Amino acid sequence: MGAAIAEIVPAAIGLVLVNPLPILAVILLLFSPKATSTAPAFVAGWIIGMAVVLGLLLVVVSPDAVFGDERQPSTLASLVRLALGAVLLFLALERWRKRPGPGEETALPSWLNTLEQASPVKALGLGALFSGVNPKNLAFTVSAGVTIAQADLTAAASLVTAAAYVLIGSVGVAAPVVWYFVARASASATLARWHVWLMANYAVVMAIVLFLFGVILVTRGLGSLLG
Repeated sequence: MGAAIAEIVPAAIGLVLVNPLPILAVILLLFSPKATSTAPAFVAGWIIGMAVVLGLLLVVVSPDAVFGDERQPSTLASLVRLALGAVLLFLALERWRKRPGPGEETALPSWLNTLEQASPVKALGLGALFSGVNPKNLAFTVSAGVTIAQADLTAAASLVTAAAYVLIGSVGVAAPVVWYFVARASASATLARWHVWLMANYAVVMAIVLFLFGVILVTRGLGSLLG
């Protein structure tokens, strides 16, 4: 189980680093009138979305028949990693091409401006959509699912490993909320600075992280196919 957790940690960290928009959404919710209910609801939705997608992968797919194991990964498992890596590299290229030029303002989705009036139910739904349906997140979660399936773990060990992935992958959106409730005065000023920095740099951050993890997945997929 320890080896499986070590294998899924990079994907979970990638999930944290490649998601500036959800972090921006959480920060905006924390500055809204309903911060104490909407921000925790967003985090809860995020966790639920990740858990549902990963759980479906582990329940529906037969690991032995489809993915093989760590010593003998199936061709399909290698192709899945290769395809996911290619998707991440494509998204990295697209994000890099669309990054704002010097002096240009970053174009952000219009829905971010509606978060100030969001209800807890809407925040919960947005969190679940971000973590469960977003193509970038799906790539990381599917990769983690393949790794857990190949590890040939017991049901309890698979559950613990999946929980570790969800926990680590939720740090980016949960940390600002926890900090806000623990030390609201100091958190507010720092979160405001994070908001400004993320708005200016999120495209470049996403491109770099997507590229790095795309290379990792492509390398692992090719290594398994050619090895």
